[in-house]
Amino acid sequence: MKRRDGVDPSKGGSRSSIIKMFNNIAPKYDRLNALFSFGIDSYWRRKALRKIDKSNRSIVLDLGSGTGDIILEAKREGFGKVVCGDISLNMLKVNGSRQKRRFKEIKSTLINSDAESLPFSGNSFKSCIIAFTIRNVERRDRALDEIYRVLDKNGEVVIIEFSIPKSKIISFFYGLYFGKIVKHLGGLLSGDMYAYSYFPDSVETFPTEEEFVKLLKKSNFSNVKIYSLMFGIATIYAGKKI
Repeated sequence: MKRRDGVDPSKGGSRSSIIKMFNNIAPKYDRLNALFSFGIDSYWRRKALRKIDKSNRSIVLDLGSGTGDIILEAKREGFGKVVCGDISLNMLKVNGSRQKRRFKEIKSTLINSDAESLPFSGNSFKSCIIAFTIRNVERRDRALDEIYRVLDKNGEVVIIEFSIPKSKIISFFYGLYFGKIVKHLGGLLSGDMYAYSYFPDSVETFPTEEEFVKLLKKSNFSNVKIYSLMFGIATIYAGKKI
């Protein structure tokens, strides 16, 4: 797998196509995600949540919440209220039914929201986590500006996203797995070939770590740090609103 050149780091996928894609795969998303990730993504989410200071855990915005994978991990890590925002109504429906079955004791709110125009007042959240979502946002720069706006002073943002390993050997097998196996098997099992063809494409066109750090700083985030996960397969970005 190789990163494509000449791509605007501030731009992601088309908003309308992203909504349609996630609405289509929502019913099977959890099962396929568990199958293809071997459960490693849950560990990564937990690790990202631990980057958030305990003083900023009273209310967290889970942006691109999807089916609610963050919620249980947030509860385990001592977070208070979780506000789940997602642009896909079908993903939120699965999220809601999942909470009724498994997370009844957790304080959470589901809100259909666009990352580029968040329906919240400024300084509303102590922290924000975005797991494997920012690459799907059409205008990443606008989304980061919005996250900065809704965070309280000294609030923190933590973003987990897939990345391309620097090792050529690991990158080769990474591309083989996601570009061939996941692409075709995921498309077959979900009935949506586009969704699983989109995944490797979206990783290849996502900005480098250095480019994404620049976007965070351009949106006024300070103390920006990056943490590589599993040989560079994924990366955690952390920033603070001063």
